Amino acid sequence: ILHMGRYHGIELSMSAGTDFSIGDFVFEFDSLLIDYSPSLIWEVYQKVLTGYDIVSARPKNIKSKSSCLFYWVFNRFSNGNYTLTTERFRVLSRRAINRIIASSKARPYRKALYASSGLKSTNIPYQNETTPNLHSKEQQQDRRNTAADTLILFTDVAYKLSLAFCILMLTFMLIAGIYTCVTYFGQQR
Repeated sequence: ILHMGRYHGIELSMSAGTDFSIGDFVFEFDSLLIDYSPSLIWEVYQKVLTGYDIVSARPKNIKSKSSCLFYWVFNRFSNGNYTLTTERFRVLSRRAINRIIASSKARPYRKALYASSGLKSTNIPYQNETTPNLHSKEQQQDRRNTAADTLILFTDVAYKLSLAFCILMLTFMLIAGIYTCVTYFGQQR
């Protein structure tokens, strides 16, 4: 267990834990929510031994509308050819960890970096039961900030929003220009 002096958010905390880890494989548990059978941990580990570098456990039932919306936007506007989903935990090979560390010291969203690493990965879906939200207000704010940063860094959302805003402003400017010309020349008669 790694004790940090204050709350740093899940991404920095997970990165710190991964930096201190040793061994060939690392388990990353994103939350304290356990809506799976403990045997699933062994199943995910066995799957990574068959030649995968990244194997995650993915719940089949996702009730969080914000999570569904985030992953829909991310996957729709992503620059890569990978699909992200909600995951409870994952097993990473040392090769995956080294590739991510070498590619980016600042790891704003580990899951996107893992998906874009080019390494062999898969997920194991499991049947879960819906559970209440266990995140504090500080954790929820951290998750919103991470989601915004992730959408800006790993997708075309910011580009497409700015393009749409520019088109909207150009349209407004053209309408105002036409209105001004019609009003000015209409009064000249």
